[in-house]
Amino acid sequence: MSFSDVHISKNSHGPALTLTITGSKGKHDINIDVTTTIGDSHVPVGVYGWPRPDTRKVLSQNTIDRINNVGTHMVPKGGEFWNISHSKAEKELMKGLDTGNQCRRQCYKMLKADLQTWKSQSTDNYPGISSHLLKHAMFWMNERHQPDNKDYWKQENIHTCYTDFLKSFKDHLDQCKLPDYFHPMNNMLGKKDKDVCHRLARCVEDRRNELLHMKLLK
Repeated sequence: MSFSDVHISKNSHGPALTLTITGSKGKHDINIDVTTTIGDSHVPVGVYGWPRPDTRKVLSQNTIDRINNVGTHMVPKGGEFWNISHSKAEKELMKGLDTGNQCRRQCYKMLKADLQTWKSQSTDNYPGISSHLLKHAMFWMNERHQPDNKDYWKQENIHTCYTDFLKSFKDHLDQCKLPDYFHPMNNMLGKKDKDVCHRLARCVEDRRNELLHMKLLK
C-alpha cells in the first residue's frame, strides 16, 4: 500500500476524520475514523443513569465494574464545544458481551458486513449511517430482549438471533429512533435523513426475508 491509496474525507460526520484506504480490485475500501480526544477521569460512565435495572439483569457485576473503570473522554463537537464520549465503555462492553459459546458479537459482525455490502451497492453510500449505530442496536437488543430460553444466544441458534437482530434494527430505522446506550436522551438517528433510514430499512427487511425463506427451504 502507498500513501496515494489513502484519502481523507472532506465531508466528515461528527468529530472524526475518515481515512479511506482504497482496496485492490474486487476488495472493499477500508474506512478508518480518526478523532482528537481529551481524557477526563472526572466524568463517570454512569453520568446519564447507566447501569439501569435491566442492565443488571443481563450483565454481571464484574462486567459493569470493568466498564465503569475505563471511564470517559471528551471529543470535539462543532468548532467550540466538546462532547462526553463513551467509546472506551462501548469497546469494553462489546469485548465482554458474550460468555462461552454465544453469538451476539457474531451477529453484530454479520450486520456490519451486510451494511458494507448495501453501502457499496447504493448510489449515495447511505450518508450518516455507520457501524457505530449497529453496536448500540445490539447493546439495546441484549438488554431489552430477555427471552425465557436461557440458550437463546448460543451459536446453534444464530439464525434466529440474527433475524431477530435484523428486525430490531429495522424497527429503529423505521422510527428514526435509536437511543445512545449510555445516554438514552440522545437519539442517534434523530438528525439522520429520514429517506436514508427508510431506504436502509427496506434493505434490512429484504435480507431478513431472504434468510427466513432460506430456513424454510431446508
